[in-house]
Amino acid sequence: MLRDAEQRANALAALSNVLGASGWHVRPILESSTCGGLRASKGGSEVRVYSSGEVRGHDDVAVRFARDTFEVALERVSVS
Repeated sequence: MLRDAEQRANALAALSNVLGASGWHVRPILESSTCGGLRASKGGSEVRVYSSGEVRGHDDVAVRFARDTFEVALERVSVS
């Protein structure tokens, strides 16, 4: 369980780097009820990505991009 949490934290960090490099403004979500995550905004779109892998937002394209990027990051940290 601890290994899974570490992998998810590393995947969120990788996601933050990718989103930041793509011009998104990234901030942490520090809500204890959600186990943390990140909030990213760009050009009027905002997404929230939780450590559980859940992604929320009103822009379907942004949500799909964030979800896919998080899943790829999670796969990469799981392999290493």
